[in-house]
Amino acid sequence: MKMIKYLFTALTICLLISCSTKNATIKQAQLQLKSPKSCYWIKMYQDKEQHYYYTFDFLTQKIIMVYNKAGYLVNEINLTNFEKENSIELIDVLIVNHNHFIFLANQNKIFITDSKLTIQKEYAFFNQSHQGHKMSPFLFLNDQNELTTFILSTWPDGIRFKNSYLSGQYLHAQPHFAKINIENGKMRLIGKNLSNRFLKPNELEADMITRTCTQKGSIIYNTAFTDTIYEISPRGKIKPLIRITSKIGNITVPVITAEQHKKDASIVRSTFVSSSYINRVFMDDYRKLAYVIIRRPLEQFEDFPFNILIYDENWEKLDELEFKGDTYRFIFLVTKDGLLMERANNNSEKRVFDCLEYTN
Repeated sequence: MKMIKYLFTALTICLLISCSTKNATIKQAQLQLKSPKSCYWIKMYQDKEQHYYYTFDFLTQKIIMVYNKAGYLVNEINLTNFEKENSIELIDVLIVNHNHFIFLANQNKIFITDSKLTIQKEYAFFNQSHQGHKMSPFLFLNDQNELTTFILSTWPDGIRFKNSYLSGQYLHAQPHFAKINIENGKMRLIGKNLSNRFLKPNELEADMITRTCTQKGSIIYNTAFTDTIYEISPRGKIKPLIRITSKIGNITVPVITAEQHKKDASIVRSTFVSSSYINRVFMDDYRKLAYVIIRRPLEQFEDFPFNILIYDENWEKLDELEFKGDTYRFIFLVTKDGLLMERANNNSEKRVFDCLEYTN
């Protein structure tokens, strides 16, 4: 019976994916998560040479679930009391090992705790002279013990906008990054005015900058409005890394002006739903590869179709894989075994993953 189920799964995947399969293998992963109640992020950490997965429900912010590599739930950490005792709402969590947790909270606060959530260090950033700055996910810790987080700051003088597309809050928002030494809390800002490289002052930024970090301290970022991926060096120097070309053709979202938005507030959603653009970039240090996820326009499915472009460590293109709609959700994680991808149409009890392994 298990063999029949495996063959059916493999056949289903083949029917839903159109790609060059010479070097790409997709198999069902061992990991099957207890289904979080709402939206979540999945991350991974290492403790005593063992790998663990964990999920953080970023809408309810109430629980962390930890799984071993075989997919068994090994710990559930309820965050309700921690939030109440510190009068905060958690935004992101980074687990370094079993006894080293880093939390990002509202009010631009960072907490470093042990496994019992006992606070070891606490940092608060941005006083009244920095009004309008807001720290956002994701947290990343590099080899230099620097914590990187994303910053949204309004322009020109800290005026805050309501958190809604309809209010036009993203007009002139200028995102950048912060690097924080977790030993002493010293912070430095890098990569200011990222969106000025491809947007004019009257064009909406729309908070569409996505980013990933490397262990060596550099930051790789992209936005829906350009097909170029940029790199910020550890010293803060910004340079174009590579211009992405795809068999899709155009992979940029048309720029939306403030005037267009005033006339039709729904233009933001309709434009993004009908466009192809670079959604995420993942660095695979295990295989010295990069995965560029390009989201295609929504079809008749609930989940978007997408392409995965695979590059070597010198950013030479190796392959481009096409995935039809309702194949996978946009939940990805680089692991030692390959790129984990959450299957669409999972039942309510668990979330099932496949693993994309690429050999060059």
